[in-house]
Amino acid sequence: MVFIKLLSSVLLAVQLSGFALGSPAQKATASILSRSDDNILGVPVAFHPQAHYETYGTGIELPAGAARGTPEESGAAFAQYKLGVSADQIKHQSGFSSEVADHVYLAQVHDGVPFANAVANVAMKDGKVISFGSSFVETGHIAASRPTANLDTSVKVAEAALLATHSDIPPALEYLVQPSGEIALVHSVQVKNETSGVWGIAYVNAHTGKFLSIASFVAQASYQAVSIARQSIEEGQSILVDPQESFSSPNGWHTTSGQLFTTTTGNNAISYVLNSNGGYYIANQSAQNLTFHYPWDANASPQVNTNPYAAMVNAFYTVNRVHDILYFYGFREYSFNFQNDNFGRGGRDGDYIRISVQDYHATNNAFFATPPDGQPGQMTLHLVTKSTVARDTALDNSIIAHEYGHGLTNRMVGGGGANCLGQGQSAGLGEGWGDMLANWIWQSSASTRDFKLGGYTFNMAGGLRSYPYSTNPTTNPLKFSSLNGRTESHAIGEVWANMLHNVYAALVAVYGFASDAYKNPGSGKGNSVFLLLLVDSLSLTPCYPTVIAARNAWIQADQNRYKGANICIIYRAFASRGLGTNAATTNAGYFDGFAVPAGC
Repeated sequence: MVFIKLLSSVLLAVQLSGFALGSPAQKATASILSRSDDNILGVPVAFHPQAHYETYGTGIELPAGAARGTPEESGAAFAQYKLGVSADQIKHQSGFSSEVADHVYLAQVHDGVPFANAVANVAMKDGKVISFGSSFVETGHIAASRPTANLDTSVKVAEAALLATHSDIPPALEYLVQPSGEIALVHSVQVKNETSGVWGIAYVNAHTGKFLSIASFVAQASYQAVSIARQSIEEGQSILVDPQESFSSPNGWHTTSGQLFTTTTGNNAISYVLNSNGGYYIANQSAQNLTFHYPWDANASPQVNTNPYAAMVNAFYTVNRVHDILYFYGFREYSFNFQNDNFGRGGRDGDYIRISVQDYHATNNAFFATPPDGQPGQMTLHLVTKSTVARDTALDNSIIAHEYGHGLTNRMVGGGGANCLGQGQSAGLGEGWGDMLANWIWQSSASTRDFKLGGYTFNMAGGLRSYPYSTNPTTNPLKFSSLNGRTESHAIGEVWANMLHNVYAALVAVYGFASDAYKNPGSGKGNSVFLLLLVDSLSLTPCYPTVIAARNAWIQADQNRYKGANICIIYRAFASRGLGTNAATTNAGYFDGFAVPAGC
């Protein structure tokens, strides 16, 4: 397998240098700090049609005469009925069954060619349809389905436009809906440039040979490490013995496909440092029996003595801990998580997370690139030069958790394709979910604390965001109408993340706090209930969602798992921030609504 080649002592250098210097691969990219959501290196980001989304509470029956059978068959039949399309106009992309629902993801097809950005998702429970989302489009202005441009030329055009290199993922022929409503036939080419941070699918018109746009994968923030319950190295290191969860990582963190590694390498992740000369190094165990004890010296440069090793160990530890926590809550092999070996439990093997620590290509940021299921994720952690001695994002658990959140949401929204959260409100939701995951991990009692992201690492007392996340409207005044004038993804994400913070606090206020929530999703306590519903809602959320659609997915998730027992709690929290039942979006902007359902 590819992973074994990557991790073997002989081939590690070759493989690392290959992906570091530009072997491309398909993903969704996001950063911890502001970036342009409309273009990358001056070229446009792929357009996404507006999605329509409906939820059905306890569910509705399949239409009379619709094919009934497997979830794939039933989901396709329902989509055909709702959209008025024939069987040859729809294609199954992916799907999975969780403990609460079956999920089917579909693509629009014309003349045998699938669409890159016109998709549908159907969720079913007990044989009934509980939600449906679609961004299918009319095909009145569609290009001919047989390409006239040369494929090899299209690959070169993609590489030149993005100063990147084509990966070993074969190009695809697809349709791409344009902002004008016209539908172009495109060669979809996966490209990557490690230096610039570009990684995604480039779309080149398959008739004219013109570059059109990119769908980016990248999302920009015993171990001696910062305990997962702490935010950053400011709170110090601890000696953490056997922190892995056997339920989530049955062979531990250092064994994959039957091979044991005594480095920061394993089934879920590998952490390493790349040098500007093309070399690399990786943290070996500091003593026998998988002991990784490297002290951090805050007064020295992050790049000297044992500091780089401490950073690699912390990143490896934190990524694995987040993997294990999310596994309990439903982000598993069948729902497109990140593992080299899936143990035959569904999904595609070979997609551990590569963690580039102290990455030399930039400073003052962190990124996560999420390719489709079966391709490795890429977490890139830079040094921060905003203090006298540089600080290291690899020693900030909140930033690492935020970045992992991009992997979670890009994989689960849309069915493992990693191409549904790239722009506008959808990109903002991705940022907000990432902040909330870091927030959830950090909370430690029934007294919900205000949360600031990345404050120590970036030397910003108030944290990276405009306001701390808080239930106090004086501390954080953001509400739904605050989206007016906010176009950058992190600015949008702040609004959504603070709404989720309020939902979290409301659930904890009612049900209490489970101190063992990291591994006990069934505790019934508010923090466990919250993360179950967050993860459940992702697989219900349509591709290219709006904030209102994301709220509706939460409500449907509670109906699915708890028979609607928490709908009033959740709605009251959303409504307190203007996202009540009467919240509205029009051409004139975003309008607050403070109403809750009748009976609440």
